Amino acid sequence: MRKMLTVAGREFRAMVATKAFLLSLVVMPVLMFGGILAMNFMGRLTKSETLRIAVWDPHDLFVSDLVKAAAIRNEALSATGQGTSDLVSQVNSQMPADLKSGAGLDNSNSNSTSAASDAAKSTNDSSGSKRSSGGPLAENDRFEVIRLTEATLDDAQRLELSAQVRAKQLHAFVEVPANLETWLADVSTNQAPNPALPSVQFYSEGSGLDSARRWIGEVMNQLAKNKRFEKLGLSPPQVVIANQPVPIQSMGLVTKRSDGSVTSEASRDMMTAMFLPMGIMMLMFMVVMMAAQPMLEAVLEEKSLRIAEVLLGSCNPSQLMMGKLLGTVAGSLLIFSFYLLGAIGFAWNQNLLSSVPLWVIPWFFLFQLFAVLFYSAIFMAIGVSVSQLKDAQPMMMPVWMMLMLPLMTWFVLVQKPDGAFAFWLSMFPPTASTVMVLRISTGVTVPFWQILLSLGLLVAATTLVVYLAGRIFRVGILWQGKTPKITDLLSWAFVK
Repeated sequence: MRKMLTVAGREFRAMVATKAFLLSLVVMPVLMFGGILAMNFMGRLTKSETLRIAVWDPHDLFVSDLVKAAAIRNEALSATGQGTSDLVSQVNSQMPADLKSGAGLDNSNSNSTSAASDAAKSTNDSSGSKRSSGGPLAENDRFEVIRLTEATLDDAQRLELSAQVRAKQLHAFVEVPANLETWLADVSTNQAPNPALPSVQFYSEGSGLDSARRWIGEVMNQLAKNKRFEKLGLSPPQVVIANQPVPIQSMGLVTKRSDGSVTSEASRDMMTAMFLPMGIMMLMFMVVMMAAQPMLEAVLEEKSLRIAEVLLGSCNPSQLMMGKLLGTVAGSLLIFSFYLLGAIGFAWNQNLLSSVPLWVIPWFFLFQLFAVLFYSAIFMAIGVSVSQLKDAQPMMMPVWMMLMLPLMTWFVLVQKPDGAFAFWLSMFPPTASTVMVLRISTGVTVPFWQILLSLGLLVAATTLVVYLAGRIFRVGILWQGKTPKITDLLSWAFVK
Protein backbone atom coordinates (compact mmCIF):
# COMPACT_ATOMS: atom_id res chain seq x y z
CA MET A 1 0.00 0.00 0.00
CA ARG A 2 2.83 2.42 0.85
CA LYS A 3 4.45 1.91 -2.56
CA MET A 4 1.12 2.36 -4.30
CA LEU A 5 0.45 5.63 -2.47
CA THR A 6 3.98 6.78 -3.30
CA VAL A 7 3.32 6.18 -7.00
CA ALA A 8 -0.06 7.92 -6.66
CA GLY A 9 1.54 10.99 -5.09
CA ARG A 10 4.19 11.11 -7.81
CA GLU A 11 1.54 10.77 -10.51
CA PHE A 12 -0.60 13.50 -8.93
CA ARG A 13 2.31 15.94 -8.76
CA ALA A 14 3.36 15.12 -12.31
CA MET A 15 -0.19 15.79 -13.46
CA VAL A 16 -1.01 19.07 -11.70
CA ALA A 17 2.38 20.72 -11.15
CA THR A 18 2.80 21.77 -14.77
CA LYS A 19 2.08 24.92 -16.71
CA ALA A 20 0.18 22.89 -19.29
CA PHE A 21 -2.26 21.66 -16.63
CA LEU A 22 -2.87 25.15 -15.26
CA LEU A 23 -3.33 26.52 -18.77
CA SER A 24 -5.76 23.75 -19.68
CA LEU A 25 -7.89 24.55 -16.61
CA VAL A 26 -8.50 27.99 -18.08
CA VAL A 27 -8.54 27.15 -21.78
CA MET A 28 -10.85 24.11 -21.65
CA PRO A 29 -14.00 26.01 -20.53
CA VAL A 30 -13.24 28.65 -23.15
CA LEU A 31 -13.10 25.98 -25.86
CA MET A 32 -16.32 24.36 -24.63
CA PHE A 33 -18.43 27.40 -23.85
CA GLY A 34 -16.51 30.30 -25.37
CA GLY A 35 -18.52 30.38 -28.57
CA ILE A 36 -21.63 31.57 -26.73
CA LEU A 37 -19.77 34.38 -24.98
CA ALA A 38 -17.83 35.27 -28.12
CA MET A 39 -21.03 35.99 -30.04
CA ASN A 40 -22.16 38.54 -27.47
CA PHE A 41 -18.67 40.02 -27.13
CA MET A 42 -18.24 40.43 -30.89
CA GLY A 43 -21.71 41.92 -31.10
CA ARG A 44 -20.63 44.67 -28.70
CA LEU A 45 -17.44 45.29 -30.66
CA THR A 46 -19.21 45.51 -34.02
CA LYS A 47 -19.26 49.08 -35.25
CA SER A 48 -22.61 50.60 -36.11
CA GLU A 49 -23.20 50.91 -39.85
CA THR A 50 -25.80 52.75 -41.85
CA LEU A 51 -26.94 50.39 -44.57
CA ARG A 52 -28.44 52.16 -47.58
CA ILE A 53 -31.18 50.13 -49.26
CA ALA A 54 -32.83 51.23 -52.50
CA VAL A 55 -36.44 50.08 -52.96
CA TRP A 56 -38.38 50.05 -56.23
CA ASP A 57 -42.06 49.87 -55.33
CA PRO A 58 -44.24 51.16 -58.21
CA HIS A 59 -47.52 51.08 -56.24
CA ASP A 60 -46.04 52.26 -52.91
CA LEU A 61 -47.11 49.11 -51.12
CA PHE A 62 -44.26 49.14 -48.64
CA VAL A 63 -41.66 51.80 -49.31
CA SER A 64 -43.29 54.66 -47.39
CA ASP A 65 -43.72 52.46 -44.34
CA LEU A 66 -40.17 51.15 -44.67
CA VAL A 67 -38.86 54.73 -44.57
CA LYS A 68 -40.84 55.41 -41.38
CA ALA A 69 -39.83 52.10 -39.79
CA ALA A 70 -36.16 52.75 -40.52
CA ALA A 71 -36.40 56.22 -38.96
CA ILE A 72 -38.00 54.77 -35.82
CA ARG A 73 -35.30 52.11 -35.53
CA ASN A 74 -32.46 54.60 -36.06
CA GLU A 75 -33.86 57.02 -33.46
CA ALA A 76 -34.21 54.21 -30.94
CA LEU A 77 -30.65 53.05 -31.56
CA SER A 78 -29.34 56.58 -31.14
CA ALA A 79 -31.18 56.89 -27.83
CA THR A 80 -29.84 53.60 -26.47
CA GLY A 81 -26.25 54.02 -27.69
CA GLN A 82 -24.55 51.24 -29.61
CA GLY A 83 -26.57 48.37 -28.17
CA THR A 84 -30.20 47.36 -28.52
CA SER A 85 -30.87 45.99 -25.05
CA ASP A 86 -33.64 48.57 -24.47
CA LEU A 87 -34.75 48.94 -28.07
CA VAL A 88 -38.32 47.87 -27.39
CA SER A 89 -39.05 50.54 -24.80
CA GLN A 90 -37.32 53.21 -26.87
CA VAL A 91 -39.33 52.33 -29.97
CA ASN A 92 -42.56 52.40 -27.97
CA SER A 93 -41.78 55.79 -26.46
CA GLN A 94 -40.70 57.39 -29.74
CA MET A 95 -43.24 55.81 -32.09
CA PRO A 96 -45.46 58.30 -33.93
CA ALA A 97 -49.17 58.19 -33.16
CA ASP A 98 -50.10 57.07 -36.67
CA LEU A 99 -47.88 54.00 -36.29
CA LYS A 100 -48.70 53.14 -32.69
CA SER A 101 -52.19 51.85 -33.49
CA GLY A 102 -50.93 49.18 -35.83
CA ALA A 103 -48.61 47.84 -33.18
CA GLY A 104 -51.48 47.55 -30.76
CA LEU A 105 -50.03 50.15 -28.38
CA ASP A 106 -53.12 52.32 -28.16
CA ASN A 107 -56.80 52.20 -29.10
CA SER A 108 -56.79 54.55 -32.04
CA ASN A 109 -57.86 53.45 -35.50
CA SER A 110 -55.22 51.93 -37.68
CA ASN A 111 -54.24 52.35 -41.29
CA SER A 112 -52.11 50.48 -43.79
CA THR A 113 -48.88 51.94 -42.47
CA SER A 114 -49.39 50.86 -38.91
CA ALA A 115 -47.52 47.56 -38.97
CA ALA A 116 -44.10 48.93 -39.85
CA SER A 117 -43.46 49.92 -36.28
CA ASP A 118 -44.21 46.44 -35.02
CA ALA A 119 -41.60 44.94 -37.32
CA ALA A 120 -39.10 47.74 -36.67
CA LYS A 121 -38.89 47.04 -32.98
CA SER A 122 -37.39 44.00 -31.35
CA THR A 123 -39.68 41.01 -31.19
CA ASN A 124 -40.34 38.44 -28.51
CA ASP A 125 -39.81 34.78 -29.25
CA SER A 126 -41.88 31.96 -27.87
CA SER A 127 -39.78 31.69 -24.73
CA GLY A 128 -40.27 35.32 -23.86
CA SER A 129 -36.67 36.43 -24.46
CA LYS A 130 -36.12 39.52 -26.54
CA ARG A 131 -34.22 39.39 -29.78
CA SER A 132 -33.32 42.05 -32.27
CA SER A 133 -34.36 41.76 -35.88
CA GLY A 134 -30.84 42.59 -36.89
CA GLY A 135 -29.17 39.42 -35.67
CA PRO A 136 -26.56 38.90 -32.92
CA LEU A 137 -23.66 40.47 -34.81
CA ALA A 138 -25.61 43.31 -36.43
CA GLU A 139 -28.02 44.50 -33.73
CA ASN A 140 -26.77 48.06 -34.02
CA ASP A 141 -27.06 48.42 -37.80
CA ARG A 142 -29.04 51.42 -38.99
CA PHE A 143 -31.05 51.40 -42.20
CA GLU A 144 -31.57 54.17 -44.74
CA VAL A 145 -34.34 53.38 -47.21
CA ILE A 146 -34.11 55.15 -50.58
CA ARG A 147 -37.16 55.28 -52.81
CA LEU A 148 -36.56 54.59 -56.50
CA THR A 149 -38.96 56.73 -58.55
CA GLU A 150 -38.50 55.12 -61.97
CA ALA A 151 -41.73 53.94 -63.56
CA THR A 152 -40.11 50.66 -64.65
CA LEU A 153 -37.04 48.69 -63.63
CA ASP A 154 -35.25 47.10 -66.56
CA ASP A 155 -32.03 45.09 -66.80
CA ALA A 156 -29.90 48.16 -67.47
CA GLN A 157 -31.09 49.76 -64.23
CA ARG A 158 -30.52 46.52 -62.32
CA LEU A 159 -26.95 46.45 -63.64
CA GLU A 160 -26.44 50.05 -62.51
CA LEU A 161 -27.82 49.35 -59.05
CA SER A 162 -25.67 46.21 -58.78
CA ALA A 163 -22.63 48.31 -59.67
CA GLN A 164 -23.52 50.71 -56.84
CA VAL A 165 -23.75 47.76 -54.44
CA ARG A 166 -20.33 46.51 -55.53
CA ALA A 167 -18.94 50.04 -55.10
CA LYS A 168 -20.39 50.13 -51.54
CA GLN A 169 -22.63 53.07 -52.42
CA LEU A 170 -25.61 50.85 -51.61
CA HIS A 171 -25.90 47.85 -49.33
CA ALA A 172 -28.71 46.29 -51.37
CA PHE A 173 -31.67 47.07 -53.59
CA VAL A 174 -35.17 45.63 -53.45
CA GLU A 175 -37.61 45.06 -56.28
CA VAL A 176 -41.30 44.82 -55.39
CA PRO A 177 -43.18 43.18 -58.28
CA ALA A 178 -45.96 45.27 -59.82
CA ASN A 179 -48.50 42.41 -59.63
CA LEU A 180 -48.05 42.00 -55.89
CA GLU A 181 -50.82 44.54 -55.30
CA THR A 182 -53.34 42.25 -57.05
CA TRP A 183 -52.28 39.31 -54.92
CA LEU A 184 -52.60 41.31 -51.69
CA ALA A 185 -56.10 42.42 -52.69
CA ASP A 186 -57.25 38.84 -53.28
CA VAL A 187 -58.67 37.55 -49.97
CA SER A 188 -61.01 34.92 -51.39
CA THR A 189 -61.08 31.59 -49.57
CA ASN A 190 -62.78 29.36 -52.13
CA GLN A 191 -59.85 28.82 -54.48
CA ALA A 192 -56.67 26.83 -54.35
CA PRO A 193 -53.47 28.71 -53.44
CA ASN A 194 -51.68 30.26 -56.37
CA PRO A 195 -48.55 28.15 -57.04
CA ALA A 196 -46.74 31.13 -58.59
CA LEU A 197 -46.92 33.75 -55.87
CA PRO A 198 -45.06 36.96 -56.74
CA SER A 199 -41.88 37.34 -54.71
CA VAL A 200 -39.96 40.41 -53.63
CA GLN A 201 -36.39 40.37 -54.99
CA PHE A 202 -33.59 41.34 -52.59
CA TYR A 203 -30.28 41.95 -54.38
CA SER A 204 -27.09 42.14 -52.32
CA GLU A 205 -23.63 40.73 -51.87
CA GLY A 206 -24.55 39.54 -48.38
CA SER A 207 -25.45 36.03 -47.30
CA GLY A 208 -28.83 34.64 -46.38
CA LEU A 209 -28.15 35.82 -42.81
CA ASP A 210 -28.02 39.46 -43.93
CA SER A 211 -29.57 41.60 -41.18
CA ALA A 212 -31.06 43.98 -43.75
CA ARG A 213 -32.75 41.14 -45.59
CA ARG A 214 -34.34 39.82 -42.39
CA TRP A 215 -35.47 43.27 -41.33
CA ILE A 216 -36.98 44.00 -44.75
CA GLY A 217 -38.74 40.66 -44.71
CA GLU A 218 -40.20 41.16 -41.23
CA VAL A 219 -41.53 44.62 -42.04
CA MET A 220 -42.97 43.69 -45.44
CA ASN A 221 -44.63 40.52 -44.18
CA GLN A 222 -46.32 42.34 -41.33
CA LEU A 223 -47.46 45.09 -43.69
CA ALA A 224 -48.79 42.50 -46.14
CA LYS A 225 -50.81 40.87 -43.34
CA ASN A 226 -52.27 44.17 -42.25
CA LYS A 227 -53.30 45.10 -45.79
CA ARG A 228 -55.13 41.81 -46.18
CA PHE A 229 -56.73 42.20 -42.75
CA GLU A 230 -58.08 45.58 -43.86
CA LYS A 231 -59.53 43.97 -46.98
CA LEU A 232 -61.42 41.65 -44.62
CA GLY A 233 -62.63 44.58 -42.53
CA LEU A 234 -60.29 43.89 -39.62
CA SER A 235 -58.07 46.54 -38.07
CA PRO A 236 -54.54 45.62 -37.00
CA PRO A 237 -55.29 46.41 -33.31
CA GLN A 238 -58.19 43.97 -33.43
CA VAL A 239 -55.95 41.30 -34.92
CA VAL A 240 -53.29 41.92 -32.27
CA ILE A 241 -55.87 41.51 -29.52
CA ALA A 242 -57.36 38.41 -31.15
CA ASN A 243 -53.91 36.83 -31.52
CA GLN A 244 -52.76 37.65 -28.00
CA PRO A 245 -51.43 34.35 -26.62
CA VAL A 246 -52.40 32.87 -23.29
CA PRO A 247 -49.30 33.08 -21.03
CA ILE A 248 -48.13 29.68 -19.81
CA GLN A 249 -45.72 29.63 -16.89
CA SER A 250 -43.57 26.56 -16.31
CA MET A 251 -43.94 25.36 -12.71
CA GLY A 252 -42.43 22.56 -10.68
CA LEU A 253 -44.50 19.86 -9.01
CA VAL A 254 -46.45 20.68 -5.85
CA THR A 255 -44.90 19.40 -2.62
CA LYS A 256 -45.86 19.47 1.04
CA ARG A 257 -43.47 21.10 3.49
CA SER A 258 -42.71 19.91 7.00
CA ASP A 259 -44.97 22.60 8.47
CA GLY A 260 -47.93 21.29 6.47
CA SER A 261 -48.01 24.07 3.87
CA VAL A 262 -48.24 23.18 0.19
CA THR A 263 -45.96 24.86 -2.31
CA SER A 264 -44.55 24.32 -5.78
CA GLU A 265 -40.97 24.39 -6.91
CA ALA A 266 -39.62 27.51 -8.57
CA SER A 267 -40.18 27.50 -12.30
CA ARG A 268 -37.35 27.25 -14.78
CA ASP A 269 -37.26 29.22 -17.96
CA MET A 270 -36.74 27.32 -21.20
CA MET A 271 -33.12 28.35 -21.68
CA THR A 272 -32.12 27.28 -18.16
CA ALA A 273 -33.99 23.99 -18.45
CA MET A 274 -32.22 23.24 -21.73
CA PHE A 275 -28.67 24.49 -21.26
CA LEU A 276 -28.05 23.91 -17.55
CA PRO A 277 -28.11 20.08 -17.89
CA MET A 278 -25.98 20.38 -21.00
CA GLY A 279 -23.45 22.51 -19.10
CA ILE A 280 -23.27 19.98 -16.25
CA MET A 281 -22.75 17.17 -18.76
CA MET A 282 -20.02 19.19 -20.50
CA LEU A 283 -18.34 19.69 -17.12
CA MET A 284 -18.32 15.92 -16.59
CA PHE A 285 -16.84 15.45 -20.06
CA MET A 286 -14.10 18.02 -19.40
CA VAL A 287 -13.11 16.41 -16.08
CA VAL A 288 -12.92 12.94 -17.62
CA MET A 289 -11.02 14.14 -20.69
CA MET A 290 -8.49 16.20 -18.74
CA ALA A 291 -7.84 13.35 -16.31
CA ALA A 292 -7.94 10.26 -18.53
CA GLN A 293 -6.31 11.48 -21.74
CA PRO A 294 -2.92 12.36 -20.14
CA MET A 295 -2.76 8.81 -18.74
CA LEU A 296 -2.11 7.38 -22.22
CA GLU A 297 0.62 9.90 -22.95
CA ALA A 298 2.30 9.41 -19.56
CA VAL A 299 2.37 5.62 -19.83
CA LEU A 300 3.59 5.76 -23.41
CA GLU A 301 6.38 8.18 -22.47
CA GLU A 302 7.53 6.07 -19.52
CA LYS A 303 7.53 2.96 -21.68
CA SER A 304 9.44 4.49 -24.60
CA LEU A 305 12.07 6.09 -22.31
CA ARG A 306 12.46 2.90 -20.27
CA ILE A 307 11.41 4.72 -17.11
CA ALA A 308 8.88 1.99 -16.41
CA GLU A 309 11.65 -0.57 -16.09
CA VAL A 310 13.26 1.49 -13.34
CA LEU A 311 9.94 1.88 -11.53
CA LEU A 312 9.28 -1.85 -11.73
CA GLY A 313 12.51 -2.37 -9.81
CA SER A 314 10.82 -0.82 -6.77
CA CYS A 315 7.23 -2.08 -7.13
CA ASN A 316 5.28 -4.70 -9.02
CA PRO A 317 3.05 -3.91 -12.07
CA SER A 318 -0.18 -3.98 -10.04
CA GLN A 319 1.15 -1.43 -7.52
CA LEU A 320 2.42 0.77 -10.33
CA MET A 321 -0.85 0.69 -12.22
CA MET A 322 -3.11 1.26 -9.20
CA GLY A 323 -0.87 4.07 -8.00
CA LYS A 324 -1.20 5.75 -11.39
CA LEU A 325 -4.98 5.36 -11.34
CA LEU A 326 -5.25 6.77 -7.81
CA GLY A 327 -3.07 9.74 -8.77
CA THR A 328 -5.28 10.39 -11.78
CA VAL A 329 -8.42 10.22 -9.64
CA ALA A 330 -6.87 12.70 -7.19
CA GLY A 331 -6.10 15.04 -10.10
CA SER A 332 -9.68 14.73 -11.38
CA LEU A 333 -10.99 15.68 -7.93
CA LEU A 334 -8.84 18.81 -8.04
CA ILE A 335 -10.24 19.69 -11.48
CA PHE A 336 -13.78 19.00 -10.26
CA SER A 337 -13.32 21.22 -7.20
CA PHE A 338 -11.86 24.04 -9.26
CA TYR A 339 -14.71 24.07 -11.77
CA LEU A 340 -17.38 23.51 -9.11
CA LEU A 341 -16.25 26.51 -7.06
CA GLY A 342 -15.93 28.58 -10.23
CA ALA A 343 -19.45 27.65 -11.40
CA ILE A 344 -20.98 28.38 -7.98
CA GLY A 345 -19.13 31.70 -7.78
CA PHE A 346 -20.32 32.69 -11.25
CA ALA A 347 -23.92 31.70 -10.43
CA TRP A 348 -23.78 33.68 -7.18
CA ASN A 349 -22.38 36.74 -8.95
CA GLN A 350 -25.15 36.57 -11.57
CA ASN A 351 -27.89 35.90 -8.98
CA LEU A 352 -28.49 32.47 -10.53
CA LEU A 353 -27.53 30.35 -7.53
CA SER A 354 -31.15 29.33 -6.98
CA SER A 355 -31.18 27.79 -10.48
CA VAL A 356 -28.16 25.56 -9.78
CA PRO A 357 -29.29 22.05 -8.72
CA LEU A 358 -26.96 21.58 -5.76
CA TRP A 359 -28.41 18.12 -5.06
CA VAL A 360 -26.66 16.93 -8.23
CA ILE A 361 -23.17 17.49 -6.72
CA PRO A 362 -22.97 14.23 -4.68
CA TRP A 363 -24.13 12.17 -7.66
CA PHE A 364 -21.78 14.08 -9.94
CA PHE A 365 -18.91 13.25 -7.58
CA LEU A 366 -19.67 9.51 -7.54
CA PHE A 367 -20.26 9.13 -11.26
CA GLN A 368 -17.24 11.27 -12.09
CA LEU A 369 -15.03 9.17 -9.82
CA PHE A 370 -15.86 5.89 -11.55
CA ALA A 371 -15.93 7.45 -15.02
CA VAL A 372 -12.35 8.66 -14.54
CA LEU A 373 -11.28 5.19 -13.35
CA PHE A 374 -13.12 3.55 -16.26
CA TYR A 375 -11.60 5.66 -19.03
CA SER A 376 -8.17 6.03 -17.39
CA ALA A 377 -7.84 2.24 -17.26
CA ILE A 378 -8.81 1.97 -20.93
CA PHE A 379 -6.34 4.68 -21.99
CA MET A 380 -3.64 3.08 -19.85
CA ALA A 381 -4.21 -0.29 -21.53
CA ILE A 382 -3.95 1.37 -24.94
CA GLY A 383 -0.80 3.25 -23.92
CA VAL A 384 1.13 0.17 -22.77
CA SER A 385 0.19 -1.80 -25.89
CA VAL A 386 1.77 0.58 -28.42
CA SER A 387 5.16 2.13 -28.95
CA GLN A 388 4.11 5.35 -30.72
CA LEU A 389 1.18 7.71 -30.36
CA LYS A 390 0.12 7.27 -33.97
CA ASP A 391 -0.37 3.55 -33.32
CA ALA A 392 -2.76 4.37 -30.48
CA GLN A 393 -5.07 6.61 -32.51
CA PRO A 394 -7.06 3.81 -34.22
CA MET A 395 -7.67 2.21 -30.83
CA MET A 396 -8.70 5.51 -29.26
CA MET A 397 -11.36 6.31 -31.87
CA PRO A 398 -14.02 3.88 -30.56
CA VAL A 399 -13.37 5.04 -27.02
CA TRP A 400 -13.79 8.69 -27.96
CA MET A 401 -16.98 7.88 -29.86
CA MET A 402 -18.47 6.27 -26.73
CA LEU A 403 -17.38 9.20 -24.59
CA MET A 404 -18.80 11.78 -27.00
CA LEU A 405 -22.07 9.99 -27.78
CA PRO A 406 -24.00 11.89 -25.06
CA LEU A 407 -22.63 15.19 -26.37
CA MET A 408 -23.90 14.41 -29.85
CA THR A 409 -27.37 13.47 -28.58
CA TRP A 410 -27.76 15.92 -25.68
CA PHE A 411 -30.71 17.78 -27.24
CA VAL A 412 -32.75 14.58 -27.50
CA LEU A 413 -31.74 13.62 -23.97
CA VAL A 414 -32.79 16.99 -22.54
CA GLN A 415 -36.12 16.87 -24.36
CA LYS A 416 -37.03 13.43 -23.00
CA PRO A 417 -34.80 12.61 -20.02
CA ASP A 418 -37.26 9.94 -18.92
CA GLY A 419 -37.53 8.32 -22.35
CA ALA A 420 -36.27 4.92 -23.40
CA PHE A 421 -33.26 6.32 -25.26
CA ALA A 422 -32.05 8.28 -22.22
CA PHE A 423 -32.76 5.33 -19.92
CA TRP A 424 -30.68 2.82 -21.88
CA LEU A 425 -27.80 5.25 -22.39
CA SER A 426 -27.75 5.86 -18.64
CA MET A 427 -27.50 2.09 -18.10
CA PHE A 428 -24.69 1.63 -20.65
CA PRO A 429 -21.48 1.95 -18.56
CA PRO A 430 -19.40 3.99 -21.09
CA THR A 431 -22.13 6.67 -21.23
CA ALA A 432 -23.80 6.10 -17.84
CA SER A 433 -21.90 8.82 -15.98
CA THR A 434 -22.66 11.75 -18.28
CA VAL A 435 -26.21 10.73 -19.20
CA MET A 436 -27.37 9.95 -15.66
CA VAL A 437 -26.00 13.24 -14.34
CA LEU A 438 -27.78 15.04 -17.18
CA ARG A 439 -31.06 13.26 -16.40
CA ILE A 440 -30.85 14.15 -12.72
CA SER A 441 -30.05 17.82 -13.44
CA THR A 442 -33.08 18.29 -15.73
CA GLY A 443 -35.37 18.33 -12.71
CA VAL A 444 -37.37 15.34 -13.95
CA THR A 445 -37.90 12.78 -11.20
CA VAL A 446 -35.53 9.91 -11.92
CA PRO A 447 -36.51 6.81 -9.92
CA PHE A 448 -33.97 6.10 -7.22
CA TRP A 449 -33.61 2.50 -8.34
CA GLN A 450 -32.51 3.69 -11.78
CA ILE A 451 -29.76 5.85 -10.27
CA LEU A 452 -28.55 2.98 -8.09
CA LEU A 453 -28.74 0.50 -10.99
CA SER A 454 -26.79 2.85 -13.27
CA LEU A 455 -24.15 3.41 -10.59
CA GLY A 456 -23.97 -0.30 -9.82
CA LEU A 457 -23.49 -1.21 -13.48
CA LEU A 458 -20.81 1.47 -13.80
CA VAL A 459 -19.00 0.19 -10.68
CA ALA A 460 -19.13 -3.40 -11.96
CA ALA A 461 -17.92 -2.38 -15.43
CA THR A 462 -15.16 -0.24 -13.95
CA THR A 463 -13.98 -3.11 -11.75
CA LEU A 464 -13.86 -5.43 -14.76
CA VAL A 465 -12.10 -2.87 -16.97
CA VAL A 466 -9.50 -2.10 -14.29
CA TYR A 467 -8.88 -5.83 -13.80
CA LEU A 468 -8.45 -6.50 -17.53
CA ALA A 469 -6.35 -3.37 -17.98
CA GLY A 470 -4.13 -4.58 -15.15
CA ARG A 471 -3.50 -7.87 -16.94
CA ILE A 472 -2.70 -6.03 -20.17
CA PHE A 473 -0.49 -3.60 -18.25
CA ARG A 474 1.48 -6.44 -16.68
CA VAL A 475 2.58 -7.71 -20.09
CA GLY A 476 2.49 -4.57 -22.20
CA ILE A 477 4.62 -2.35 -19.94
CA LEU A 478 7.72 -4.30 -20.96
CA TRP A 479 6.59 -5.08 -24.50
CA GLN A 480 8.83 -3.68 -27.21
CA GLY A 481 8.78 -3.95 -30.96
CA LYS A 482 5.76 -4.69 -33.13
CA THR A 483 2.43 -3.28 -32.06
CA PRO A 484 0.27 -6.16 -30.77
CA LYS A 485 -2.96 -7.08 -32.52
CA ILE A 486 -6.37 -7.15 -30.89
CA THR A 487 -6.07 -10.91 -30.52
CA ASP A 488 -2.81 -10.43 -28.63
CA LEU A 489 -4.45 -7.96 -26.24
CA LEU A 490 -7.31 -10.40 -25.65
CA SER A 491 -4.84 -13.16 -24.87
CA TRP A 492 -3.01 -10.89 -22.42
CA ALA A 493 -6.31 -9.98 -20.72
CA PHE A 494 -8.01 -13.38 -20.54
CA VAL A 495 -5.29 -16.04 -20.81
CA LYS A 496 -3.22 -16.77 -17.71
